[in-house]
Amino acid sequence: MLSLISRIESVAESGTGRITFVDGDDHETLSWSELHREARAVAAALQARGIGPGDHVAPLGPTTRRLITTIQAIWLTGGALVTMPLPMRMGALDQFIDQTRNRIRRSDSKVVVIDSQLAAFVEPVEGDPPFIGLDDLFADDGPGSDDYRRPADDPSGLAVLQFTSGSTSEPKGVMLPHENICNNLDGAWKAAELTHDDVIVSWLPLYHDMGLIGLLTIPMTLDTTLVQGAPQDFLARPIRWLRWITEFQGTGTAGPNFSYALAARALRRAEEPLDLSTLRIMLNGAEPIDATTFRRFLEAGERFGLDPAGAFPAFGMAEVCIAGCFPTPGKGLRTD
Repeated sequence: MLSLISRIESVAESGTGRITFVDGDDHETLSWSELHREARAVAAALQARGIGPGDHVAPLGPTTRRLITTIQAIWLTGGALVTMPLPMRMGALDQFIDQTRNRIRRSDSKVVVIDSQLAAFVEPVEGDPPFIGLDDLFADDGPGSDDYRRPADDPSGLAVLQFTSGSTSEPKGVMLPHENICNNLDGAWKAAELTHDDVIVSWLPLYHDMGLIGLLTIPMTLDTTLVQGAPQDFLARPIRWLRWITEFQGTGTAGPNFSYALAARALRRAEEPLDLSTLRIMLNGAEPIDATTFRRFLEAGERFGLDPAGAFPAFGMAEVCIAGCFPTPGKGLRTD
């Protein structure tokens, strides 16, 4: 099956994995089947607004249950997901608004689905596509899951339009068809030796391919369990990442190099009974990997049962969907 729709349906019908949404120190857990039922209703709401195969849809909002449900719903309509970054700090709002409007127009988005938290900052102006409030897609009087009309599978159809290279130049849109993503996910699953019993823990933003495709879409389409937090919760208190791994017995996680520096500092200060012994994959990627920083994290985690053999420095890029080069799991961090 080289369609995200077929894989999502297969997991919803017979999978055993779950998704836990972590909000600060609170959480709620759904089966992938329950999330899929919600996504079918949202897909029907999008279809009622004219969204269908080939249409580009740009969701804009922080990491929430509703955002993830909408991401799946866009794929269920046969539409293409246009990833929209969020501002990293309030001082960058003007730049964020300009870049967002530019990306919406350059991506030929048919509609923007916007969270109420951002609606006051990015208001539609002449030349913009229609804006739909994220909450409106979940209205009680809207279409239900039985109103959803499944499109035909199209492995060559566009699934994701991923903006990349923002740190070195003006971001460019990378076009990722269903079959390319599915093949890359299969390769990543095999190379990382993942199983249906794994528990993936992520706080990564969903507008970046490592968070969106690597840590969200693998569990959603290949059936494993995901614990999904939000970037702002991790950045506010990095110890939360380690608490989530402890509480949910995470076996795999990922982050850019700077996040391991923050986690190492949190571990050195930690006095609570963390348990990191279940971790067997700690992927470090998305930015240059500093071996000294990574080793400091591994050393700081040893008193909490962290096995340094789980260090997993990797290379990826949007142009190959996400996974480019993985080490052999269990070999740890080796440098030349």
